Amino acid sequence: MHPNPDNTFMDPEKLRAWWAARQGLDGSLREHSAEDVLSRAGWSRSVGGAGPYLTLFARAGLGRVAIDDAVAQAKIHELPAARGCTYVVPEADYAVALMVGQQFSPESEMRLARKFGVTDKEIDKLRAAARWNPPLSVPMKSARLSALPPAVWARRQRRRVSPQPCPSHSA
Repeated sequence: MHPNPDNTFMDPEKLRAWWAARQGLDGSLREHSAEDVLSRAGWSRSVGGAGPYLTLFARAGLGRVAIDDAVAQAKIHELPAARGCTYVVPEADYAVALMVGQQFSPESEMRLARKFGVTDKEIDKLRAAARWNPPLSVPMKSARLSALPPAVWARRQRRRVSPQPCPSHSA
């Protein structure tokens, strides 16, 4: 424990209980709607994964059908928002999410890349490699294989050997 300026101590158990309550992990959001959970506990960062499903299950006990219904009814939605990431947000926050996400556009990403010395030519080469994506099931002759951009060749080789786990994304 660390003293605060007035020489009192914060009880770690009390602090953990407060955090759990603030995040809706204390059971107070049981049987609430997905929209209510996200409004009270905060947006759920999605990054294309299962995080929002786990967020809503842990806080309200919602299953996939209930969550997918909320999406179908536009009560919650995945939107580009803060820090250039996608979040699942409640309907009441759609405008805010889109507004804070505006500063993260392809143009701002290119400005940042240029600050780090990335050239437009390198980006064009990367875009071409990303678009040229032959199916793995199609056999390729060695002449065609040698024409593959290095990133595509490496990906093709990894997939044949074994599937690679998705990298984890940190906040």
